Amino acid sequence: MICPPFITWKDHSSVQVSFLEVLAELKAAGATWVQIDEPILVMDLDSHKLKAFTEAYEQLEDALSGFSVIIETYFANLLPEAYKETCCFYFMLTYMLDEEIKSWLTFVAQKILEVNALVKALAGEKDEAFFSANTASQASRKPSPRVNDEAVQKAASSTFASTIRESKHRRGTPVAARLDAQQKNLNLSILPTTTIGSFPQTPDLRRVRREYKANKISEEEYIKAMNKEISKVVKLQEDLDIDVLVHGEPWRKDMVEYFGE
Repeated sequence: MICPPFITWKDHSSVQVSFLEVLAELKAAGATWVQIDEPILVMDLDSHKLKAFTEAYEQLEDALSGFSVIIETYFANLLPEAYKETCCFYFMLTYMLDEEIKSWLTFVAQKILEVNALVKALAGEKDEAFFSANTASQASRKPSPRVNDEAVQKAASSTFASTIRESKHRRGTPVAARLDAQQKNLNLSILPTTTIGSFPQTPDLRRVRREYKANKISEEEYIKAMNKEISKVVKLQEDLDIDVLVHGEPWRKDMVEYFGE
């Protein structure tokens, strides 16, 4: 997989030589597939940038010959112009799914629409068509063979799976009882707010983790720094009137560090 570095449009040609060298090395090593990540493709590109993109891949065409090529982009619809310019390659796109599967999924844009629909419904302005479409979508998913694999179901009903289901790994309290206890304890609003858990890894956090790994600071100093960060993010959430607070997982590695290791 090739992830192009962040560069300006003026100097994009400067990486072409590097790309050619990498592709030559991959071909010599016997690689048959190449994936190039191009998240820029989902942006509103002007004609100049589209032209630069097209020219870049024209220069790579010979080097890519013989490879099965995936050009990947993310989280939005691909511009028709960008697709036309690169249709000679095989695209693996997050949104290039058939309509049935797309109707089962929601990303940021769809979730915003859902929240707006809920707000309007609570205000007495329910969009019946929107909710009916959602109900139909979920109903079509339940019996679909795309999410019902007989082999998986057989494996799940095996002795091992049954043992797990009946063991301590399964909670003894029904969901309804847990929800009732949660509401009594937290007194949540109809639409409670929280975060997904991890807060951004700041430069200071990364520095402290590096110093701890290098034995430049003690475990006590490391824990003190983590607790300080926890206090900071908890106060931030309190100031923002968040309903369910998290500690932000300051000691958790970020994905860049994880993949780098």
